Amino acid sequence: MRSLAIGSALVCAALIAGCATHATSINQSLSKQPDRPLPRRILLAQPDIRMHEVSTGGVVEQVDEWTNTASESAAKSLEALAKSTSM
Repeated sequence: MRSLAIGSALVCAALIAGCATHATSINQSLSKQPDRPLPRRILLAQPDIRMHEVSTGGVVEQVDEWTNTASESAAKSLEALAKSTSM
């Protein structure tokens, strides 16, 4: 159970790190037309998260239960975030 918590924390950290962007990464079409309204909807794809376990001998094995739990948790978190910030 502890390894599941650690794995979930690592997945969350990876998701947060992946969201970090630089200020100059604004879509060029938006910067050329600042009066243009932003899209009202976006499409979120199902996250594909894979959890692996590394044995003391260095053998890497995918753990399906952890993978499914992490993917479902990430999808639920994204859905909750999208609902909480919707207009």
